[in-house]
Amino acid sequence: MIVHIPCVTIPLTAIFHILFVSGGKHLYFTMSNFLLAISIVTVVISIITGVIERAHKHANWFPSFKRKFIISIILLVSLLSVSGNIFVCSYPSSSAFNCISIGLIQPVLVIWIMIIGIISSQGRFGGSLSYAKDIENTSDFDIKELTVNKIKENEND
Repeated sequence: MIVHIPCVTIPLTAIFHILFVSGGKHLYFTMSNFLLAISIVTVVISIITGVIERAHKHANWFPSFKRKFIISIILLVSLLSVSGNIFVCSYPSSSAFNCISIGLIQPVLVIWIMIIGIISSQGRFGGSLSYAKDIENTSDFDIKELTVNKIKENEND
C-alpha cells in the first residue's frame, strides 16, 4: 500500500542526509533528495486517500482522524519547506534547519502518525483485546465478552 511508503522513505532520507553531512559524498545527497521527492509525492497521495476513505467509511471526523490529518499536514509542510530550502539555496543541505527537520522532526511525526493509525485501525495498541472507539478511550469494551453474549442471545432465540 502506497500510504506506508513514507514510513520507510522518511527515515531513509534522514539516514542518507546524516551520511551526506558527515561524509560529504554527493551520492548520499542525491539519494536523500530522491527519497525526499518520493516522500512528498506519497504523503500527498496518503493524505488524499485518507480523507476519501474516511469520508467513505465514517460520518464524523473523530478526534483521532483530526489528529492524524493535522500531523500529516505538518509533515507535508516540513517536507515541502526542506525541499524548497534545498532547491532554492545553492548548497543548503547541511543547514541546521534541514538537519533538525529531516533528522528529528519528520521521523518523529511519522512515528506519531503510525501510532495513531494503529490505534484507529486496530482499536488497540500492544495486542490487548480491549477495543476503544477512539483514542479518547470513550466506552471501552471487550470483544470476547460481546461475542459470547451475542452467541448466548442467538441460542436463546
